[in-house]
Amino acid sequence: MKNFILLFLITGIQNLESKELSQKDFDKAINTIQKKGYYSLTQDEIYQASLEGILNRIEQKHKNIHKKNIFFEKDNAYLNPEQSKNFNININGSVSGIGVKLEKKPSEKYPEIIKVFEGGAKKAGVLAGDLIVSIEGAPIQKENQLNDLVKKIRGKSGSSIQLEVLRNNKIKQLKITREKVTFPGVTSSIKNKTGILKILSFNKETEKKVKKALMNFKKKEINGIILDLSDSQGGDSTASENIASFFLEKNTPLWSYHFKNNVIKNIKSSNSGVFPKIKMIVIIGNKTSGVSEALTGVLKQRAHTFLIGEKTAGKASFEQLFSLEDGSNIKITSGMVYFPDQTTWHQKGVSPSLEIPLSNDLEKIAYQLLTKGSFM
Repeated sequence: MKNFILLFLITGIQNLESKELSQKDFDKAINTIQKKGYYSLTQDEIYQASLEGILNRIEQKHKNIHKKNIFFEKDNAYLNPEQSKNFNININGSVSGIGVKLEKKPSEKYPEIIKVFEGGAKKAGVLAGDLIVSIEGAPIQKENQLNDLVKKIRGKSGSSIQLEVLRNNKIKQLKITREKVTFPGVTSSIKNKTGILKILSFNKETEKKVKKALMNFKKKEINGIILDLSDSQGGDSTASENIASFFLEKNTPLWSYHFKNNVIKNIKSSNSGVFPKIKMIVIIGNKTSGVSEALTGVLKQRAHTFLIGEKTAGKASFEQLFSLEDGSNIKITSGMVYFPDQTTWHQKGVSPSLEIPLSNDLEKIAYQLLTKGSFM
């Protein structure tokens, strides 16, 4: 009997391998699972699981083709409605909340406020290091998930929320007004006629912040710019295109998007740059990825620009997000990006003009190179 069962299974496997799975077989398998399986799934769960399986298979194929470990997150994925909301928040670069970054370790009961941004929390006196012990009078439990707590804290701008925080072994009750909070993806400063600009992410707020910083640089009549992209892992392509335009003449070719079936979209700078001819040093590293690399490569071809740091990640594939009616989304790899000379940095990265380990103070080195003019 055992031999017969074993033979049957082997024969079944051989038959499956010799044929492609049809829609009829797929429907039969789902129907069998629903009728004979001990555990049942709702129709919604079946659809979600199917999409997740398809996109996981595409993601695996994507990674098998592109051997280098350049992926900071999944490029091909199904995002349920809640994941879609969080993804869109990152792309938009803003959220309606109190303006804090939280961390909750598995071994700890209370979430810790590790950073306070401009917003309601800062105005109410919240400090980094505070532990949130209750939200609207409901005590925090160890089993509470961080995402669930974040959802409770976020809300409509103008509304208020009551928090209890633990600080120096004392409980403080705070009433905080929610407001629009923008992520600090851009920082800028001026040092002796040198503008220093650091971009951490590219989202819908990035372009406005960069333009504001550059207009301030122009007002102060700076002589050179240090652009730090060493921690920028990409993001919104439109933001990168518009930021590239700030440093180039109008209609300068930037890069092209190559889609399936030889569909190509060529991108040019959209306006006359704020600083088309200023001396620049761009700091890059192995985290510089995606649209950050596109910007890096274009600036490298620009006159009066010098790159220092380490070779970039080497990710030139791009993704698109497609919305579904239930609020979920699918994110899929849609093509590759090429420079105007039809070369790509995919899996190769963009090399710096001068390779310097990131463990060094690259901002200090960049400042010395700019002020001495030794790279010109």
